Amino acid sequence: VFVMCLTFVVFLPNIPGFALFVGDHHNKSTILQRSEYAWVQEVPGAIVFGEMFEPGPIDFEIGMLTFSAGYGIIFFVVVITHSAV
Repeated sequence: VFVMCLTFVVFLPNIPGFALFVGDHHNKSTILQRSEYAWVQEVPGAIVFGEMFEPGPIDFEIGMLTFSAGYGIIFFVVVITHSAV
């Protein structure tokens, strides 16, 4: 039961995390003024996460998602190994 609760606690924060941290960068208008992003201006409702190599607030959520994926892979391997042995 403890392991399943821990798994729930690891995976659950990704849902509100994406809701809170995924959104337009505060410099969206400045970023979209550059010529290489002219095609993005034609797409209505396009989300701009940030500058190249500076993703802004989504950086924290990507870290949480990476940790969750790593935990899930390790958990899956351990459960399969334990079941097989």
